[in-house]
Amino acid sequence: MTFTFPQYPNAQVIIPCVWGITGTNAGIQWATIGPVTSNQLVYGSTSAYGTTAPPPGPNWPGNPYQVTTYLSGLTPNTTYHYQIVATDAQGNTFSTPDATFTTTAQ
Repeated sequence: MTFTFPQYPNAQVIIPCVWGITGTNAGIQWATIGPVTSNQLVYGSTSAYGTTAPPPGPNWPGNPYQVTTYLSGLTPNTTYHYQIVATDAQGNTFSTPDATFTTTAQ
């Protein structure tokens, strides 16, 4: 019997989700498809971003493709743009479209 496993030619990011938004903090979680070697989140008050998030936290137990990062020091009542960039072992890079979230008023 021969088993065939799917191969993904490029890194992919799916299901980005922003949660726990306060006036100064937010969590962003996403999942990757394929053998991604690096994940990076960039964010800022415009789509030019300008800030790179701290490295993502450890992957979720039981799902090594689930990634979470936490942002702190945000400005209350401000709309932030963000983008996730994932790279695989072959150097293929995938970037999500620009997305936004708004912090709450203090």
